[in-house]
Amino acid sequence: METQTSSKWNSLIEACRSGVTKDVQHLLKDKTVVNTKNSQGENPLLVATKNGYVKVVEILLLHGADVDIQDNEGYTPLILAIQAGHDDIVKILLRNKANINLSDNDGITPLMKACRQEKKSIVDTLLKHKALVNERDKHGWTALYFASQKGHFEIVRILIKHNADVNLCNNNEVTPLMTASFNGHKLTVNVLLEHKASVNARNICGKTALFWASQEGNFEIVRILIKHNADINLCNTNGCTPLMITSLNGHVEPVNLFLQHKALVNERDEDGLTAFFLACMEGNYEIVRILVEHHADFNLSSKNGFTPLMAACFNGHKATVRFLLEHGALVNLRDKNGSTALFWSSQEGHFETIQILIEHNANVNICNNDRCTPLMAACYNGHKATVDVLLQHKALVNERIEYGWTALYFASQKGHVEIVRNLIKHNANVNLCKEKVITPLMIASLNGHKATVDVLLEHDALVNEKNKFGWTALYFASQRGHTDIVQTLIRHKADVNLCNNEMTTPLMIATLKGCKSTVDVLLEHKALVNGKGKEGVTTLFCASLKGHVEIVRTLREHNADINLSSNNGFSPLMAACFNVHESTMDVLLKNEALVNHRSATGTTALHLACEKGQVGIVRILIKHNADVNIFNNERTSPLMTASSNGHKSTVGVLLEQKALVNEKNKYGWTALYFASQKDQSEIVRILIEHKADINVCNNHGITPLMTASFNGHKAAVDVLLEHKVLVNKRDKNGWTALHYACQEDQIEVVKALIKHDAGINVSPLRNHIPFPTDDETNLPTADNFLQSDVLIDESQTDGWVPLHCACSRGHIRIVNLLLYQGANVNAQTCMGITGLILACANGREDIVKVLLNHNADISLRDTNGVSAVSVADIKQHYDILLLLANHLANKRDPTTAKIVSDPGDTVPERYSHEEGATSLTANHCIELTADLEGRSAHSDMEQINAVIRSVKELCVQPDVPKNMPNMTFTFNFKVENVKYLATNGNINLTGENNDFGEVEDKESDVETFI
Repeated sequence: METQTSSKWNSLIEACRSGVTKDVQHLLKDKTVVNTKNSQGENPLLVATKNGYVKVVEILLLHGADVDIQDNEGYTPLILAIQAGHDDIVKILLRNKANINLSDNDGITPLMKACRQEKKSIVDTLLKHKALVNERDKHGWTALYFASQKGHFEIVRILIKHNADVNLCNNNEVTPLMTASFNGHKLTVNVLLEHKASVNARNICGKTALFWASQEGNFEIVRILIKHNADINLCNTNGCTPLMITSLNGHVEPVNLFLQHKALVNERDEDGLTAFFLACMEGNYEIVRILVEHHADFNLSSKNGFTPLMAACFNGHKATVRFLLEHGALVNLRDKNGSTALFWSSQEGHFETIQILIEHNANVNICNNDRCTPLMAACYNGHKATVDVLLQHKALVNERIEYGWTALYFASQKGHVEIVRNLIKHNANVNLCKEKVITPLMIASLNGHKATVDVLLEHDALVNEKNKFGWTALYFASQRGHTDIVQTLIRHKADVNLCNNEMTTPLMIATLKGCKSTVDVLLEHKALVNGKGKEGVTTLFCASLKGHVEIVRTLREHNADINLSSNNGFSPLMAACFNVHESTMDVLLKNEALVNHRSATGTTALHLACEKGQVGIVRILIKHNADVNIFNNERTSPLMTASSNGHKSTVGVLLEQKALVNEKNKYGWTALYFASQKDQSEIVRILIEHKADINVCNNHGITPLMTASFNGHKAAVDVLLEHKVLVNKRDKNGWTALHYACQEDQIEVVKALIKHDAGINVSPLRNHIPFPTDDETNLPTADNFLQSDVLIDESQTDGWVPLHCACSRGHIRIVNLLLYQGANVNAQTCMGITGLILACANGREDIVKVLLNHNADISLRDTNGVSAVSVADIKQHYDILLLLANHLANKRDPTTAKIVSDPGDTVPERYSHEEGATSLTANHCIELTADLEGRSAHSDMEQINAVIRSVKELCVQPDVPKNMPNMTFTFNFKVENVKYLATNGNINLTGENNDFGEVEDKESDVETFI
């Protein structure tokens, strides 16, 4: 339906909203607007219905308005009429055949809406028009559910009369009876029960109608449900019974009723809680008394050992506590954590409850499993009245928990000064701690509780006591910047220069934390400004590192040495540079900090700034005469550092200041090398524009192009190639950029290098070049070759070509590309190794196939006589062995090549060299190969040797002259032997003078056994 925003449609909507029939009739002359909706889903009929204009509705319907049109929420005119209580419009819509079962987006039907709104007459009308009575909305609620929830019992009767299912539950398995019971609708409950509602049905949580009624204290409904045989002991999924829930919620009458009907009084839920426990927990005294009369177990505890007495004490229910104790509850029972009822009362500060417990012989010094006493718990939580009661009853004041902390420690930690005074009055030891962990004075100083600190010092707390880390109270106070406490401690003779185990002083820690006022106080009291920490770090270094510029100024005013460096030679200026604190640097430089100071590794502030790429700091340093060409101990310059880290702007600034672009570090790396290595293509371009030598090599002869190619940095490679770099330059091993790119499978770089005439068949030089003696001066030297861009023919070299690199690493994409570009498939190293040998050694069947397809010579051997077959044999790559054998079979003659391509073809008889020999069909070959491939992964060496020996017996080989080692010939199989071999893995053929070799024979070759 088309959305319309025309003025005519808007006028119609306004007319329908105001009920002006004359305007509506006039505007409806345009029939296109009657069923149009806007983006909010408004429609003339929907608007008129909602506002109750009967005449307008009739006019719209006469003009073809869609009676079942829906807005964006799925509301139909019928639903809106019911919701607004416009009964006349409901009747008009029904006369116009409105769909009475069409629901909104939530699945609510007109009947459900009428039931919820208690529109009895509309319900009657809808049912007369055959409304579906058991339809469910998206939550599974039915019309009966809505009526039961709201307590519309007359509608409930009508629905049931029209066959509403009284036990149809919602998605959570809640029935109409449950919702009526929960909401206290007695009459509705009666109607549902009269019509066989299931009284013991349970929802997904296991709750019944009785449970819901009990929870809400609906006594009359509880009575009715029990009368209809509700199971009073049926619990929910957590094991909670109706008696438990009503005891928890303090509903006395239902409790009495349950007990009259023999409810299980000591039943426990999954946590071990009973009805009695829950009543005690909530302080429902009357229920507690009733349950005791019905033999509730006083000391039945929860799973964690919590007793009813503990629960009552935790919540401070005095009357319940006294009642329990008077009826024999065990006062000193402990839960699984070792805590008693007195402990829980003390923790929560219920001092009156504590007095009751003590009257009944509660032990005030029983500690829990952590050795924490009731007194400690009260002190920690600041319950002064509770502390007073416990101390009056001889609570041990100097008991310690596992960590050595006392009640005084806990009170000091939280700054409960009055409790501290009371504890000291009762002889608490102000310096007591375990293994010098932390004293009350230290923890009070750390947490800034000055009043507590004052009290402790008044009572002779040791002001210079150290913990096991060497920290004093002054150190703790300085760390947090509690200046008032620092002053107090100093007045009580705290040593301002007492350092910790790491040689850190209070002044250093205050500086690190940026506590300026604390620093001022410490300096006023003669704190050592140039003292060094464990690593030789000074206070000024700490301030500079953190960028606390005001503290830096203060330290300088107190004669801090501005160039005093740490043990590794780092100065305050370098520390500021490292963390990029410009304002701190300004202060240091204005106070004559050495700008070119070098650390133990030769690093300067400028190196650090270049590493971070902080161009603003670089400018500041240069403005203060920083040397742009200073080197560290490895001869790395700032320009190299910036180039390596990709800081283009910094590189620009350095070059503006005449940084030497072609300087080398100790490894021979230049700034261009660093940039190329890290793919900083923009920096590569800038350096080249500033005359960087693009062909410069490092100590191993590696050029920027080589390192960029090795790492696959295509952008950097492209820039270098644009500037006419020597693409075929070699390193000291004779490798080119293409070698490195092929080795690392950098396919895009390989393409770029080949496009720029990289030598595909270039290999390293021989170790010894035979020069003619008569014209030695005109011959190239090895050094000349290394420094040139001259392509050297394969015959003049002794190393690997790029194809070898790709084959050795198994990079099939590179192999394909090189062969496509004309790489010599049979190129050999000085040791005679071919790409095929390398692929066979690595078990790369895919690469072997590619090489064979490009006419790789299987017969080629290395200088030790090892061939591709030998390597595959030694490495036990049997699939490759079969591939090589098959390839040889295909190469013997164009006709015999059909042996693997045309099933049914046979080798012509003219190639048979033995009378009676039968040619092997392609099907036989495939069958044999498949069988061998299937077995090869599981065959041991003996089986493989048997296969090799068997192949010898099956082959009919013509005589081959010894002076023709590369002669090709056709071979045939005896079919019967082939079939036997393919089905029997235990052939054990032996023979003397084996010319074919076994797996152990590293000279074995397909050429020798086929």
